[in-house]
Amino acid sequence: MLDYTDHGDGTRTVRLRLSRKVYVGDACTLSLAAGWRTGASAQSGIAVTNNSALAAAPVIGGRWLTPPKHRVTGSFRVDVMAGSINPEGKSGLAAARFDVTAGTTTKTVWATGLSTSTAYSDSVRCWGADIDPSDLNAGLITVHKTLVPWVGPSRTSGSGQSTAAGSFVNTADAPLVMAYDPAGTRYPAAWVVCDPVNGTATASAAMVQG
Repeated sequence: MLDYTDHGDGTRTVRLRLSRKVYVGDACTLSLAAGWRTGASAQSGIAVTNNSALAAAPVIGGRWLTPPKHRVTGSFRVDVMAGSINPEGKSGLAAARFDVTAGTTTKTVWATGLSTSTAYSDSVRCWGADIDPSDLNAGLITVHKTLVPWVGPSRTSGSGQSTAAGSFVNTADAPLVMAYDPAGTRYPAAWVVCDPVNGTATASAAMVQG
């Protein structure tokens, strides 16, 4: 509490320093610990009128760190970089949910804290989870993300199966499409080669750089 003014008619004006912003539409109540003023007892559930002029909390932002259309034969990790302007301590999110589906069955995995991804040997701190697709049909599977902030609305990439090449589009809300091949025979190994000097499409040992 910063200060309060006693108006002498049974009412007081209290000024408080808040730890976070109050947005239009937020439900507000006040709780006071014992001794907030001399001789006062603890009080809770005090009604507060929200006169904030701030617009609704900004939608949280996040992007996949995992490239799409990878071939996976078993469990695999997915990673998202995400944050919010309303963190709680050092955590920008309350949680992240990952829903993976092949169209008929959906599996859900929650991440309730930051983890360290070693997928690309950089030990990046992000929101990630290990996905076990063993109950899903082989083929293209879709991973959706739902980012849950401490304050404001969640942001999701949707639901349901998506096999479109749109997984490559440049949008934060695109789902992640992966090629699930548990037997290792559905998607045979393939390579992309190019010759930036001569422009030929014919593969040769000279195109392999080490």
